Amino acid sequence: MKRLIVLLLLTLAVTSVWAKDWKVTLEHEKLEMVDGFKIYYRVKGSSYSRVVDIGKTLHATVSNVPDDVVVCFTATAYNEGGESPHSNKVCVYRETYR
Repeated sequence: MKRLIVLLLLTLAVTSVWAKDWKVTLEHEKLEMVDGFKIYYRVKGSSYSRVVDIGKTLHATVSNVPDDVVVCFTATAYNEGGESPHSNKVCVYRETYR
């Protein structure tokens, strides 16, 4: 029986890769306790209504993220015991060049 994960260290980094895509990278110490990760993102000022389940990988590309707004990302780890608290929050802004 797996216990609910208490995240002591789940860090999140976000970098721009192309157009409306952002590369999300996670770092986690105890992968053996994790069944997968979820990336949550939102336009700043709204709730985290968008979620991408990335499984057990530590890298993902989140697509179709709007330009000209601040977008915030956070992550959780999960296992059969439940879902962890959210990681650090990373907010990014990319201006559309015209």
